[in-house]
Amino acid sequence: MTITQDSLILQGLTIPLRIQKGKRRRMMMTFSQNTLLVETTTGVLSDLDTAFMRQHSAWILKHFHRQSGSWQFQQEFLSAITQKTMIFGKEVSVHFEVSTHYSYHLKDNVLIIRAPEASPARKKALIAAVLKRIAVDYLKKCMLYWGEITGLKVNTLRVKNHRTKWGSCSSLGNINLNWHLVMVDRSLVDYVLVHELMHLKEMNHSAKFWKCVEQFYPDYKMAKKALSERQWIIGIYS
Repeated sequence: MTITQDSLILQGLTIPLRIQKGKRRRMMMTFSQNTLLVETTTGVLSDLDTAFMRQHSAWILKHFHRQSGSWQFQQEFLSAITQKTMIFGKEVSVHFEVSTHYSYHLKDNVLIIRAPEASPARKKALIAAVLKRIAVDYLKKCMLYWGEITGLKVNTLRVKNHRTKWGSCSSLGNINLNWHLVMVDRSLVDYVLVHELMHLKEMNHSAKFWKCVEQFYPDYKMAKKALSERQWIIGIYS
């Protein structure tokens, strides 16, 4: 492993690197946009930090390969973001029509959006507005369904534009869901809802928590992996 100020060379691969000062007391490594972000208490790498990176070289390689694939999907999606989108895991074409009123219609994998003005600068925002509307309706219905199945009651449900998470649950019994869930398979949406509902019983990720999840969603490990591979979707319309 060779480390420079802006790159890391590992097994012949050059991995973009950014080192920054973090608020945590310990070093933390994450990937963002195909770049390895390393946060340290000082903003520079100490000998201990370098040793830690060497010890976790397998983790770095694994996540770099995963990020590379996700980064490619993201760039391909962004290149045609006003011509097509995804709804519940399926690619749909987007067509715009001029109208005095705002409306949309989805049929046969074609999303028609009617609006008074649909300039290139507005198209992305119009698609996002439609997707969010579909998401709010669907997620509320799904939460009612899973609430009945699990026997758990949510205090307040909010559909938000999370930047990094698919969902979250507070100790007050409030659940937040990311509207970008409308872009993934319905089965994965179900997993996220079950996951957050189980936090009403266990506010942690202990073995007991995962047992609760498994009771209602046996294939949760598969779903976790699938959502991780689709992490690039989060915030794509932000």
